[in-house]
Amino acid sequence: MRINETHRYHPKNMFGVLPAAEHDKILHTKNLYDADPRKEKINAGIGVINDDKGDLWIPKAVRSARRRIVDKYISGLLTHNYMVPSGKLEWGGNPDFIRGTANLVFGEYAHELLASNRIAATGTVGGSGAVSTFLEALKERVKSGKPVPAIIYGSKHYPNHEWMIDTRGFKSKTFAQIKKDGSYNLEETLKAVNEAKPGSVLFLQGGAHNPTGINPETEEQWRTIAKTAKKNKIDVFFDIPYAGLNKGLDEDTKPLRIFMDENVSVAVAVSYSKNAGLYGERVGALLVPAANANEAKRVGGLLNRIMRNTVSSPSAFGEAIIAEIFNDPILFARWKKDLSSVSRMLHKRRELLAQSLPENIGPLIRKGAGIFSTIPISEKAVNFLRKEYAIYVLGNGRINIGGISTDQIPRFALALNAALRKYPIIT
Repeated sequence: MRINETHRYHPKNMFGVLPAAEHDKILHTKNLYDADPRKEKINAGIGVINDDKGDLWIPKAVRSARRRIVDKYISGLLTHNYMVPSGKLEWGGNPDFIRGTANLVFGEYAHELLASNRIAATGTVGGSGAVSTFLEALKERVKSGKPVPAIIYGSKHYPNHEWMIDTRGFKSKTFAQIKKDGSYNLEETLKAVNEAKPGSVLFLQGGAHNPTGINPETEEQWRTIAKTAKKNKIDVFFDIPYAGLNKGLDEDTKPLRIFMDENVSVAVAVSYSKNAGLYGERVGALLVPAANANEAKRVGGLLNRIMRNTVSSPSAFGEAIIAEIFNDPILFARWKKDLSSVSRMLHKRRELLAQSLPENIGPLIRKGAGIFSTIPISEKAVNFLRKEYAIYVLGNGRINIGGISTDQIPRFALALNAALRKYPIIT
């Protein structure tokens, strides 16, 4: 089609004068990695798990469940319709998926909570969708006259959480997540909780921590935090995106139940991106245990309203895959076996890498769990790794252990040592 001046479109800027948008550092790092033509490149930036062949790790149980679900779509047993709130509590999402997730995270508490209809829940667009839905619900709490003095979390923290908290106008209070020796900083955690006003919300991560890899190390530490939160009337929000990648599904979700033991008010976001390999499917859930069935229905109604106003409905395909695993004991056992295998692989990578790094860096890797660790490194060193070695890590020092295959570890360690020597951190 021939274009002349009369066909040129000259709209006015409907958003006014905007500042230049900053790149999302994690996604931008992936774009840089994807554009790098060097075959030896290593992506230790974006949070995915690769097997030792360099392929995206997807559990065998998930592959089997996915084939079954595709067959059900083809045969007409499943449709491509919207998922709408259903059941007594009008859960937003696949009921089997939500029920299975409740059993997973609430453990011994799940049966009574489910039987008494005391869980408000919705499927969400990944774990980030669960976190953002929770924060939107907190805004409604503020409107109802119950303030949120602050949201408390460890630093360093997942940048997306920080952005979601800040853009919704919540005040935040941080504490040092780890000590210099790589251990969890319990003292700073308790200090922050003791200083917080009643009604504040403590953000915690279960199973593993993004970006440090360091969480409370014992049940005693978790219980001490729980008792302190209870004493100070602090509510607790758990983000659990890595269940099964450390000590197993039961152990990695146990910290949440320790807070329930102490009768602390909790809510929990769950993601199936990392532990099920369902990244693009965006499978998540938000669950809130309530005092009674009526309260659960009111909270559930709020969650449904937020979902309707944002994404309308959650991911049917991804939820169906996870529901299939929950509904089949053989598949569920297979999934647990898959997770045990990948956990051993991640711990092995950590140990191999830690052995090859300086004494002040190795413990930060060795003591961590899950796929992430954070090391002290300068922006210049990060750029040096990228330019000279085709190695991609984040500017805040976060390293994705899941993205480095076992065979790549010697080269990764060699490059990292070179970068740290050339651009040492002055402390």
